[in-house]
Amino acid sequence: MFNIALIQPQSFELDNGLQLTLAGDFSRSRPYCAIVFLAKCGLYTETDENNGITHALEHILFKGSRKYSNYDITSIINSRGGSIDAFTTSDSLGIEIIIPPRHLGDALEVLSQLALKPAFPENEIELEKKVIIEEMRFYRDDPEDLVMLKLEKACYKDSCYSREILGTKKSVSGLTKKHLTDYHRDYFTPSNCTLTIAGSFDAQTAFSCVERNFGHDAWPAASSPAKNTDYMLAQNSDESFFIRRRGKFTQNYYAIGFTTPSSLENKHIYSMFLPYVFSSLKSSPLLYSLKDEHNAVNGMTTDLVFKYGMWMITVLASYSPARSGAVKSAIGNFIANASRFVSENYFESIKKCFLLDYMQEIENPRTYCGELSTFNHILGAGSYNYVVKTLLELEYENFIEYLRAHVETSHYKRVELVSAPAKKREIKARPVTPLIERINDFNFSHTPAAGDCERRFILKKRPRNSRQAPEIIKIDERSTICSIADPEADYSTLSLFIKGGVSSSFKPGDANMLAELFGRKTAGSSMYDNYMLSDSRGIYFDCNSFLDYFKFEAVTAGEWSAEKVAYLDSLFEGFHFNGSMLKKAAASVKNMIKAIRDDVFELSFWGFLTSLFERTAYGKAVFANAKALKNIGGDDILKYYSQVRSSPFISFAVSSPSGGAGLISGGFKSLIKRAAPQNARAEFPGGFEAPVFEREIKSSQAQCTIVAGSAAPSFTSPDGAAFSAANYILSDYAGKRLWNIREKHGLCYNIFSEYIPLGLGGAFFCYANTSAEKLELTSAKIAEELERFAQEGPSASELAAAKTQLIKRFENSVSFSSAASRLLGQYVFYENNGRGYFDYTGAVKSLTPKIVAEVFRKYCPPGRLSRLKILAG
Repeated sequence: MFNIALIQPQSFELDNGLQLTLAGDFSRSRPYCAIVFLAKCGLYTETDENNGITHALEHILFKGSRKYSNYDITSIINSRGGSIDAFTTSDSLGIEIIIPPRHLGDALEVLSQLALKPAFPENEIELEKKVIIEEMRFYRDDPEDLVMLKLEKACYKDSCYSREILGTKKSVSGLTKKHLTDYHRDYFTPSNCTLTIAGSFDAQTAFSCVERNFGHDAWPAASSPAKNTDYMLAQNSDESFFIRRRGKFTQNYYAIGFTTPSSLENKHIYSMFLPYVFSSLKSSPLLYSLKDEHNAVNGMTTDLVFKYGMWMITVLASYSPARSGAVKSAIGNFIANASRFVSENYFESIKKCFLLDYMQEIENPRTYCGELSTFNHILGAGSYNYVVKTLLELEYENFIEYLRAHVETSHYKRVELVSAPAKKREIKARPVTPLIERINDFNFSHTPAAGDCERRFILKKRPRNSRQAPEIIKIDERSTICSIADPEADYSTLSLFIKGGVSSSFKPGDANMLAELFGRKTAGSSMYDNYMLSDSRGIYFDCNSFLDYFKFEAVTAGEWSAEKVAYLDSLFEGFHFNGSMLKKAAASVKNMIKAIRDDVFELSFWGFLTSLFERTAYGKAVFANAKALKNIGGDDILKYYSQVRSSPFISFAVSSPSGGAGLISGGFKSLIKRAAPQNARAEFPGGFEAPVFEREIKSSQAQCTIVAGSAAPSFTSPDGAAFSAANYILSDYAGKRLWNIREKHGLCYNIFSEYIPLGLGGAFFCYANTSAEKLELTSAKIAEELERFAQEGPSASELAAAKTQLIKRFENSVSFSSAASRLLGQYVFYENNGRGYFDYTGAVKSLTPKIVAEVFRKYCPPGRLSRLKILAG
């Protein structure tokens, strides 16, 4: 059905047994390569006594090698415009490097040292054990992590996968240097590891570099790895588990999970479509029924968890306690009747969405390398392309047969986290028959014929290095189009930045309510009909209200067409809602606020921003005004929407194989060439007086959080580049400014800083998770480091590394036409001309240590640091 030009990676086995995969077919416009090294070890190579040793080894590998210190490892990669990171899964320890192609040899040499010749410094081992125990507490504060940990224990009961990747406090405390060195020796062997490289590079040169750095002499002497096989056993029973955390969280969480054999048999490959069936599409019957029709859930996600032997399919929902019965019943009914909910047209929508996901995956060497290495690791070389082709060639009848045989009859585990008992009679689930009838009776005559869709989704070989320079086209006094034509692109994007957002609210919450209502019901179509219309066209859109703008985004495979653009325009022209939808939107926004309060980072982030911007238009952010939602009526939404459509400035950002500016300017009649109010201002008034505050929020978290920061440059400020460099130096691991608070003192598990430029001004904050007894000391150390930087500024070497990284990150981002058009559209939105986009590299290159120090001191002077403390419950 689909003619796809798949990337054809080359697989090799070195003489010593190392599996190597090279995918060098990427466009030369991608300025970097991705490298993923995987060792086959994890829960299935651990015991109860050393549980967590794989994750602990990941931490210790970055403490230096026999040749390089921990600082050398990161600084060598960063100084060449790259980045390095590591991760642990239930069955692998991975190291990832992103690097420009010309430095591939240097990256492989550093990777060889890091992975194969670690130093295992005794004092660092003891420090990291304490940090890992703090990390365990951190994850206990996330309700979704709690539920998923329990679900894995249930689905893999009595097997190695029922243990936790982090281990236990007892098992991690007992680890010694000998345990770690022996474990590394046993499992970091050539035949037990894989190396994958993706990007634009010469395969022969890459192969020679690998042989030089990963040949026979590079590896430690090894014994034969021992591995468990108990994860191969399926748990064929239905069981329910409860986690009671009354008062700790604001919502209930419910998850179901079932396993399926990990193999290349078709009936098991088909399970990769299940996330699309359950919740990945707007027209997913289960998601629509629970979220849009009955407003029963705040959020719902479906995932396929790759593991050796048995994969796990999970569905996770969050909801108010009163909805518990309805949610659990609806999910159970859906699983029992899954085949009835998947019509032939919906099945085609699933394939279109899968194809678009694949297109976006293969254009990015980093994403593709990660997927390719995972498939090679779990299913073997060549499995990735085989799976993609199998799924796109899958026939509807075969998929329905799979649903009936393997999903509707599945034995699944259930885990519910109960935050509070229901305060009123539980809302019951409604019958599923009416929705099934609606799906079967839906009229698809308004969508393109199946044959037309197939022709549009054929992928062809594109000419290389043919992307055109960005265009900025002024349509009228209030509308500008930023267009990028990229013949190599296989899909098209559209982003609208409409001046508005929270800063233009009439009442706190009206912007968030509009974002919930928009794109659902229109004057001519019901909510569910609109969802099916967009999914059947292969158009996926979303809208959100940010502090400065109302943002609408859409993506489609292939080109934008007049018919697709007209459909998107109809969402604006025919925007409609009723009283029931208004109530549901208000409830959804309230649930969003509850989700923020349940999230460790979001609570800290919004708590700090609310205090920093309380005297500005951003003070109308709904997080600080939840009670105001009850005062918002239908007229308030229409008044705010009228302002959005008549916004004084709209930036359209479009990318496609041929540009698409003409289609957008001619097709968006609902927004283009509308008159703006006479008193409306297209520009933002720069600067604001930020308060200095010391505040506390009492939470139910197990850990404490400190957030310290100040005001920062606005998006259009000439100080932005200097402040970005300061933030990089403070936050980045190689810079070792803030990171030293973790590394040298062991005061916190997680610490970083962030700079957020906005229209009225910017925000800068440092964030750290720590225990109650270390909170004050951590806070003092952060203030001490920031004050020292404000007084001394960066060293020449620190700034040089920061400039290299900032420029490379910018180049990497804009190498994708979709990302480049969005970024250009954002610059045009704030500046009206996009000058900052084109001048970014030059602005960064011109920085000096003196300029960075002066700019940082200007916004974050000693004694003007604000602090927010999230106290443990």
